Amino acid sequence: WESYGYAQGMAQMGGQDYGAHLANLQTRLDGATDPAEYNAILSEGRSEYMRKYNRLNPALLNKHMFPQMRQAEARVAAGWTAQRTKRIQEERLESSNQNLSIGLRGGNIEETVQNYMTDVGGTHGSKAAREGLVRQTELLIKGGGISQGAAERLLNTQVQAADGSGLVSIRDIVPGLSNYKQWFIDRDTKQYNNDRNAEKIETQQYVDQFNAAAKNSTGT
Repeated sequence: WESYGYAQGMAQMGGQDYGAHLANLQTRLDGATDPAEYNAILSEGRSEYMRKYNRLNPALLNKHMFPQMRQAEARVAAGWTAQRTKRIQEERLESSNQNLSIGLRGGNIEETVQNYMTDVGGTHGSKAAREGLVRQTELLIKGGGISQGAAERLLNTQVQAADGSGLVSIRDIVPGLSNYKQWFIDRDTKQYNNDRNAEKIETQQYVDQFNAAAKNSTGT
């Protein structure tokens, strides 16, 4: 009985300590990109852990050790699954934002907007889709990433209202863009002034070089 009690205590301790063993594997498990890789790492770690308990009675292991091990693995797996799901959603959102920007810059306004609302709305909800569309619209128009005509088409494109009551134009959900035409004027004016200044500098450099050459040729 003393031997049995020792083996039982060892099995119980093995179950309790398994969580700490998994913690040491956490970095490798977090780096797994898919369930197959995750399970391979977990299986390797489990086999390594079980080496010091492989002489214990299987019945003792099944009763006093394996239940705690399964619970520990379930907790870690739940965390990994949640992180993976979040990572995939973030990657899809980033891809959708890139496709939105490319499509809008390319002039495919209406179809690009509808695709974005469908893709992002399906994974993150309609609120996140509208918020993302607003951010991208502001970035493109304020940054001069699209022409004034494309900006007008974009602002007139309709999407589902926040309350689901019907369609509203992007202009209505991005009130801060009411002065967008002035931004284009300011951008073009700034670009014009920069070009003129560059021409003046280039011209002055040419004059200076000419004068220096003429001075050297006369020897004065």
